[in-house]
Amino acid sequence: MKYLYLFNNESRAAQYGIGTYIRQMISCLKRKDVYLLNIVNIDSAHKELQEEYNDGIRYINIPAIHGIYRYSERYYKNIAFLLFQYIEEEAECIFHFNYIHHLLLAKRLKQRFRNSKIIVTIHYFNWCSTLQGNISYFCSILWKDVKERNPFEANIFKEWLRDKELLLSVDRIICLSEVTKKLLVEYYDIVDNRISLIYNGLQDEAQILSKEEIFLKKEQMYFRSNEQIILFVGRLDVVKGIDFLLEAFREVLNQISDVRLLIVGDGEYEEILKRCTGLWGKVTFTGKVSKSILYEFYQIADIGVMPSFHEQCSYVGIEMLMHGIPLIGTSAIGLGEMILRELCIDLEEKDDMVIFPIDKLSTLMINMLVASSKEKYALIERQRYKERYSLDVMSESVLECYENL
Repeated sequence: MKYLYLFNNESRAAQYGIGTYIRQMISCLKRKDVYLLNIVNIDSAHKELQEEYNDGIRYINIPAIHGIYRYSERYYKNIAFLLFQYIEEEAECIFHFNYIHHLLLAKRLKQRFRNSKIIVTIHYFNWCSTLQGNISYFCSILWKDVKERNPFEANIFKEWLRDKELLLSVDRIICLSEVTKKLLVEYYDIVDNRISLIYNGLQDEAQILSKEEIFLKKEQMYFRSNEQIILFVGRLDVVKGIDFLLEAFREVLNQISDVRLLIVGDGEYEEILKRCTGLWGKVTFTGKVSKSILYEFYQIADIGVMPSFHEQCSYVGIEMLMHGIPLIGTSAIGLGEMILRELCIDLEEKDDMVIFPIDKLSTLMINMLVASSKEKYALIERQRYKERYSLDVMSESVLECYENL
């Protein structure tokens, strides 16, 4: 039987949904008793190295360190030595990483365990967040002469060189979107047959309510039953486009009065609240909520909005599709292919900027709120979830990827 090691970083995992990804991977792998599953938690809250077993899975918890050696080659060299005592040298292992910078550790493991295979899932590129997903600007940085790059651009270039070297060293790369696959081929020199496109998947937990049940649920939560709800779920920061959503919502209110913007998520509220001046009676902030409460919000939402500049394969997007919520979103990396073409907002890349068409967002929200075809869209979105983003589809693809190593 093969050994599978899934690598996590506990201090950063929640940032990009990687914690959710690990949980879904565990669900996928438990369906077939093919691999002996091990979870390696780097940067764990434990004070010292700890090994524990839970539900047939071995967890190796490596404590966090702080200071200049964190995430250095020396740091990963030491982690490798710690792991050597837990892994048989001749064992047939798959080491599955979820952070590019962890591939410094992968190189050490590959040197020791010759029968092993290295996989990495690309959940994000740092430059995508830094440049707000501006691929044109990213390309221009790569093409510039070294003397033409400013310090900011030089750092982007240096990071790209490092990532490229590390990615070229692995046996298989899993990407979560078509755009990322194209980027890997065109700008990281990865050959197509070493890349697997596997979309994120979630277990179907949606409970679809009737119109009468939705009205009742709204009243129980003290929303007006005749008030339509626009739902945003995510961190309150620039990359999620929350500023543009609030501006577009102003225009919506100029034409439709019985509508509310429900914002679920935490972040820096001070600036966001300033932008709500004049909207206070129509915007509800819930902060971060439990999964059960979030799923109740999905049940009563009329439309969902994701005005992001950068995603990969958003779990929020998948949850909205699962609940049959008509989803308006941008053409951002990874997100564009989750959105129906007629509900997609095209972002414009201009030099080092990304221009967001606020008027297009407000128009789409208004059109969808007054449309008689919301039920049709709900069925379409739900079907798209089943065909592409269900846990069954993900599980089949992941197991096939491992088997073909």
